Amino acid sequence: MARGKELLRQNLSAEACKVVDELTAHRKTAIALVYQHLANQFAKEAMREERVPSIFSIDTEYVETLRERADHFFGESQRSDPRLRDVYVEYGQLLESTGQQDRADSVYAELGRRFSDDVDALLAIGQWFHQQGEPDKARRYVQRAHELKPRDGQVAQLMWETTTEVARQAVAARQFELASQELETLPMPPNNWSRPRPTRGRPVIATPGR
Repeated sequence: MARGKELLRQNLSAEACKVVDELTAHRKTAIALVYQHLANQFAKEAMREERVPSIFSIDTEYVETLRERADHFFGESQRSDPRLRDVYVEYGQLLESTGQQDRADSVYAELGRRFSDDVDALLAIGQWFHQQGEPDKARRYVQRAHELKPRDGQVAQLMWETTTEVARQAVAARQFELASQELETLPMPPNNWSRPRPTRGRPVIATPGR
């Protein structure tokens, strides 16, 4: 099959080869979006099953099966087209909800590598580390987001939260000089917060080279 494709490309013009490549890429993206949709459906169904009234027993085996399928389809989506940002965010959230911290950490790390100039991706990673009680790590990503969009309200809010938490931890460890230094660099939140950016809708795809 691969040899047949190569022979076909040898008989096509450069422009025709470009069109073939674009169509192939679009097909992979479409498949990845289908897998993403399936993963989200299974994840949502698992959440609904866990929220049944307390008078009913939860079918834990069924919930686990739903989560396993969600896990599988998120992985398939990544393999089909690794440029879809939201897949990493949603996959990480699924792993968080099931207590798989190490795997969630790995997914967010890959998100940071592939989307190093994407403010929403950087915020997602920053929030993840902040929630894990690691504000110093969180701030590395938030600082990069702040460099890209210094007047963004969400970025400024998380910068404030992570910096004050680093200072608080320094005080708790009796590292008062460090705490003082952190507070001196504490960014002031803007008077008017910007409106939150939508993170759903059209899929966000990384451009080549990221």
